[in-house]
Amino acid sequence: MVRAVIVYVVDWLVILGTIVFAGSLSLWVKPAARPFSLGDPSIAFPFQTKTKISTGLLVGLSGLLPVVVCLLLTLFVPTTSTPSGSGWKRKIYAANKAILGLGLSVGLALLFTDSLKNLMGKPRPDMLSRCQPIVNRRSLPAGSTIGEGLFTWNICATKQTTGSPSSDLLDGFRSFPSGHASMAFSGLTYTTLFLASFVFSMTLPFARKVRPFAATATATVSAAPTAQPKFPQMLAFLIVSIPMWIAIYIASTRWSDFRHHGFDVLFGSFEGIVCALIGWSWYGVYSCRRGGMFQSTDTTMESPGIDGDDGDVESQPVGKGPVGF
Repeated sequence: MVRAVIVYVVDWLVILGTIVFAGSLSLWVKPAARPFSLGDPSIAFPFQTKTKISTGLLVGLSGLLPVVVCLLLTLFVPTTSTPSGSGWKRKIYAANKAILGLGLSVGLALLFTDSLKNLMGKPRPDMLSRCQPIVNRRSLPAGSTIGEGLFTWNICATKQTTGSPSSDLLDGFRSFPSGHASMAFSGLTYTTLFLASFVFSMTLPFARKVRPFAATATATVSAAPTAQPKFPQMLAFLIVSIPMWIAIYIASTRWSDFRHHGFDVLFGSFEGIVCALIGWSWYGVYSCRRGGMFQSTDTTMESPGIDGDDGDVESQPVGKGPVGF
């Protein structure tokens, strides 16, 4: 047990450190601002100071809300496989796995997104509005032109006023990829996977394999056997898709608020989904090694032990796999 605690403490430190590091990149790293044309209509949209989804609301919807959902379900949903009052160690284990997977998903999305933003330096659709370029060719600042018709941020009045680019101007060169889209889809796709597997036991094609107690070391069975449904399948599908619809709306606002180009939003969304799949397969899937709300109880299983967890938690009997999906 001590060894397992040490392993998880290290995991948490790495994940939290990644989130803090990635989130702070925009504070001390300047983007590699890409040259632009003053006649480019794709970067001539107005700069809106108030957006539909603020950063704080984004963190709440794609970070804090999934944490609350995972904790409530893993700690307080009745199990079908452990006697009343005897499964708290198992519940804490499941909650830890679920939140670790969520942290890994969001941490990877933040790291990839913020790194690409600064490496690419792509102008946002509202960049010219942030820049307020100096258009008098007789008084163009030094180093403001590159080739014919291309300019650097040295032409921006907001930079000439203070001698260094303002925070709004710096952020104007962080269009690719969309951070709102990647964070929303990483946290909320993970929530959809968690609800589908933990609550409704839907079949997930990438679910890990588990070994029954009576099986040999080489025998494996699917983590998603088939049985009769205990819950309307389409209603379950609608419920678990709610987080995805929230993520879609968040991503769409970055287009309507003139913060990102279409490809930036699509790429950020794809990146978030990939990060969610990584976090789920690495940690989250093990949070479902117990009976759920709509699971039967005639089979006992254990995880393959690749985590290195002690047997007093990892090898406890858990409910049978998914029912009816």
